[in-house]
Amino acid sequence: SKEKADKLQFNISSEIEIITVDQPVAINHQYVASSHTHLPHDLAYIINTSGTTGHPKGVMIEHRSLVNYIKWAAAHYIRNEKVVFPLFTSIAFDLTITSIFAPLITGNKIKIFKDDPKAPLMEKVMADNEVNIIKLTPSHLKIIAENKLPSTVGGRRSIKFIVGGEQLETWLAEKIFDMYGGNIEIYNEYGPTEATVGCMIHKFRSGEGLLNVPIGVPAANTQIYILDKHLKPVPAGVKGELYIAGDGLARGYLYDDVLTSQK
Repeated sequence: SKEKADKLQFNISSEIEIITVDQPVAINHQYVASSHTHLPHDLAYIINTSGTTGHPKGVMIEHRSLVNYIKWAAAHYIRNEKVVFPLFTSIAFDLTITSIFAPLITGNKIKIFKDDPKAPLMEKVMADNEVNIIKLTPSHLKIIAENKLPSTVGGRRSIKFIVGGEQLETWLAEKIFDMYGGNIEIYNEYGPTEATVGCMIHKFRSGEGLLNVPIGVPAANTQIYILDKHLKPVPAGVKGELYIAGDGLARGYLYDDVLTSQK
């Protein structure tokens, strides 16, 4: 009822302190320092899968898995360079994990882009000459290609694209590569949410001649197996199911012990 809704809103607003992050505020050190020490098996975050089956599942990621991925990503993509990541995707998607934590643990910079209906967000990101490494999806790449965004910003700076979330078609990677005159690095990062953002990597090379860009080799502390229905390794060239092992595996599905046990 309206009365209950008003009461709930009053109770919430009276008990929770709201901090507006885009205005100067005095730092409350109770939020900064904590006597609690987080252990590797403590929960870091929960993200819902896309729910293509119609039943979204909360995936529980522990600190050890997050640290394993972020340290690998930082070593693989940043390599002690000074970089600027744009933050323009929702924290409800695990691809955003890379854009937040990889720069933070390496002393680099995050540039936050606010959604603006008057200016396409992807255009704003590409027009910013300070940004030089971007985590995005093939759908974002199509927007860049269709609108020729690099050519509209006056100059082709060296840039890195970390692509994930969807299958990356070779024609699209080739087109982006040509638009930048080869002054670009494109990484195809594969991984379900259950394997902490990304668990396989392939650096695109022009002229590979394949229909789709490969998903490459395992990430750090990760093992990949192609198995048949009897969980036996298949011979080279034979189709099978992809199985993932290692430090990146999630704790399981939230409130679903049966599905966790099955997977």
